[in-house]
Amino acid sequence: MKRWYMLLLVVLAGCFVAAGALTSDEIEDLKKKVKIGSISDDEMEEDDVEYMQLKFYTIQDEDSAEEHSFYIKVTVELTDKKTKTVCYAQFARMQGAVDTEYTGEDNWEFVVPFGDLEKPKVTAYVVQYGIIEDKEFIVLAEQMDDVDTLEELTTRTPTRMAEKPRILHQYSYRDVGSENEEIIQSMWE
Repeated sequence: MKRWYMLLLVVLAGCFVAAGALTSDEIEDLKKKVKIGSISDDEMEEDDVEYMQLKFYTIQDEDSAEEHSFYIKVTVELTDKKTKTVCYAQFARMQGAVDTEYTGEDNWEFVVPFGDLEKPKVTAYVVQYGIIEDKEFIVLAEQMDDVDTLEELTTRTPTRMAEKPRILHQYSYRDVGSENEEIIQSMWE
């Protein structure tokens, strides 16, 4: 009798673990609900420090944010136009909590200090947006420029910048208390 209870407990535990994992069909369905919008790069200066900035936005199904924790990963190759030095910067982070009236639209800025580079130019990038499932990053949407894979970028450019980049995030939500339920953007974090 005791063995039967143990067997039942093992079977139930296996069902619980299996129920939490996404199937390949569920992942494919999520891929249809997530996209990365246009990407642009620019230079900026703040407190006498120059930065390279990659701006983009993501769009997803509103309900998906309640079910999943989204994750962004950005890798940018920079080439100094003057010295021809090539290096890359990379940063990843969780999307974070959003308002209950979240619209599914997010703005992102990947900001990299110039450091030792004098006249850097973005020569390649990989932007990936996905979820963490069983400690594995599952890419749901990605955009690349001048590379075919993230591995290609980090292999051809083995030098990582010493300066720490950062990602700024802003999301949109509905102000349900207003007359027209206007769309509001959160503060940059």
